[in-house]
Amino acid sequence: MQDDETGSGTWNKKSKPDAQSAQAQSAAHGNAAQSDADGLAAPSATGPRAERGMARLVEIMQRLRDPEHGCPWDQQQTWRSIVPHTLEEVYELIDTIERADTVDLKGELGDLLFQVVYYAQFAAEEGVFDLADVTETLAEKLIRRHPHVFGEVATRSMDVIKDNWERTKAEERAARAAARALPPSVLDDVPLTLPGTLRAAKLQRRAARVGFDFANVAEALAKLRSEVAELAAELPEGPAGSADGTQVVAPDAPTHGASPQNSPTQSGSPQNAPTRSGFKQSGFEQSGFEQRTPTQNASVCGSDELAGADLKAIEHEIGDVLFAAVNIARRAGVDPEQALRGVNRRFETRFRFIEARLAERGMAFAEASPGTLDDLWEAAKRAERGESPA
Repeated sequence: MQDDETGSGTWNKKSKPDAQSAQAQSAAHGNAAQSDADGLAAPSATGPRAERGMARLVEIMQRLRDPEHGCPWDQQQTWRSIVPHTLEEVYELIDTIERADTVDLKGELGDLLFQVVYYAQFAAEEGVFDLADVTETLAEKLIRRHPHVFGEVATRSMDVIKDNWERTKAEERAARAAARALPPSVLDDVPLTLPGTLRAAKLQRRAARVGFDFANVAEALAKLRSEVAELAAELPEGPAGSADGTQVVAPDAPTHGASPQNSPTQSGSPQNAPTRSGFKQSGFEQSGFEQRTPTQNASVCGSDELAGADLKAIEHEIGDVLFAAVNIARRAGVDPEQALRGVNRRFETRFRFIEARLAERGMAFAEASPGTLDDLWEAAKRAERGESPA
């Protein structure tokens, strides 16, 4: 796809019917599919209804894009301009699934389907392909990749099924590479635009299939520890007496933005409170909420505290740490992106719990001592487990 000055894409055209015939093609394709070489027949109850639904979507999309009578916003859209909307719809669907919200699920699935119809309409307008071609290509791919269902392979073994699936995909990648006159690679077609953790896991799975992998989880964990050590070596040392680089605040240091001039002095105030308590053990400290002044907090974001450090090297080592952590997740059968979404939810829930409890006490966050925050963090964890937070 080549870009014009407006950012729209232009595909190499082939002989296809014009966009106005897409609806008829979609319906015709549905009828043809019932007598296809695979011998499949559309279910009597859902097949015609699905065909009518898809044909109606195509018709609505054509009306929205009509140059004279369509919607001005839809008329202006291009291949690239709706990509952010597609991503948004994907994440909204994921959120609905993870919340087990069956009420909204149907609508979110429809929103994502509409994105497919949108792209197919662009292609139909350019005479490249249409929605019927999209569904036909998908059907052929599914049949090709399931020879144990539609072909001559008689097996129920998951290992055999997986091997057939991967072999078929490898053949497809090789064919695409040959068409581009490029040497094939097991890493072909791993999208650059995938979220970083998902792309890392996919690259690692591909490499593992040809034997490029650690022998066991213990070796992968040792690699993670090694990368953490290399990251630590790039970070500047902390204040005197903290060889591990942990930020230590002096007992008399102003906290939460309070200066010596305006810091509260009553008992239990941040100035008189212990500065570390069980903060580190609770894990709350690791989230970056330590008792620091605004200047100290600003330094955490990459200025004074890292003065003289090689920030590019730190970025490199952090990448290695994340890649190694994804490798362990992959071997454990854990989706790293889902795991990260989970911890994000837990952190948000616990943090909101703390905010609510402080508000009940009439306290601002900056007025809470480390011990108070630590206690509330643990209370939030108990509430999360269904226990009494008190």
